[in-house]
Amino acid sequence: MSKKKNQHFFGLIGDIGGTNARFALWRGNGPEKIQILSCRNYTTLEEAILAYLGQQLGVHDIKPSMASLAVAGPVTDDHVNLTNLGWNFSIEEMRRDLGFDHFEVFNDFRALALSLPHLGAKDLFKVGPEENEAEQGPKLVLGPGTGLGVAGLVPCDSRWIAVPGEGGHVSFSPETEQEDRILTWFRRKVGGRVSVERLICGPGLEMLYRAMCDLEGWQPQFNTAREITEAALANAPNERVCLDMFCGMLGSLAGDLALVYNAFGGVYIGGGIIPRMLDFFAESSFRLRFEDKGRMTPLTSSMPTWVITHPMPALTGAIAAIQDLPRPTTPGGLL
Repeated sequence: MSKKKNQHFFGLIGDIGGTNARFALWRGNGPEKIQILSCRNYTTLEEAILAYLGQQLGVHDIKPSMASLAVAGPVTDDHVNLTNLGWNFSIEEMRRDLGFDHFEVFNDFRALALSLPHLGAKDLFKVGPEENEAEQGPKLVLGPGTGLGVAGLVPCDSRWIAVPGEGGHVSFSPETEQEDRILTWFRRKVGGRVSVERLICGPGLEMLYRAMCDLEGWQPQFNTAREITEAALANAPNERVCLDMFCGMLGSLAGDLALVYNAFGGVYIGGGIIPRMLDFFAESSFRLRFEDKGRMTPLTSSMPTWVITHPMPALTGAIAAIQDLPRPTTPGGLL
């Protein structure tokens, strides 16, 4: 296929999180030239995009005519503010500045939701009863990383419709006396309302650990979520208790949201934390707390749960978003 013909279907795809920006090029097949950039090295998203394109394309190469970017934050109008990063921009202004004919920007968990029909058995790790099989019905995806994302995927005729949201910012609801004490500790620290994202994400795990150290009289040994997780996986007793509590809180939230969505199509855990500790997660209180929904326990007990192990599922979702767009009718672009 000639370069000119390729240009019609040549796009930039990306997954912009609170810590890393993952970029790739797309020509109608799978992603090419995948590269991960550290967000802290750039002051704006546009700067990161230009850095990626500058490293991957030569002076005489054809530039992408379209872009499909998943971002860690709500996308409700032209102006986008990335919740845990501080980057903000106008979609239309950036489209013009970068010379794209079409510029699609959407929530990163919408991209994760769109990726679900394209994931195979090798991309998933089952948690819970093996006999639980997904039915035809809504799917739910959520996961902790720098923040906590949530989205649904709903079947509609022969298509899937992604339903993004800000479920990570619903109020935290304790389910044990210990969690009551933790909530009180968090209220003092944040000065009022406590959302689930305050606890169930990387920075949340760090604060949860500090809370447990204060409340239980532990001597803190670690500072970062990675250090706490690695210590727990090495059987450090206090850190193991803390990490199991983190998994249990995630299970309670996942079960609540599964009831909201009637997620008989399955519940999928993404994000950057859980896939690094699959065995611990499978043995944790996650599934017990997921199922423990009073009169609705028989319902949640029948719903399958998986961890997404695909290394870059949001890029798969970004491609799915491009494929849903109208095909170009004139040379050089979509519209």
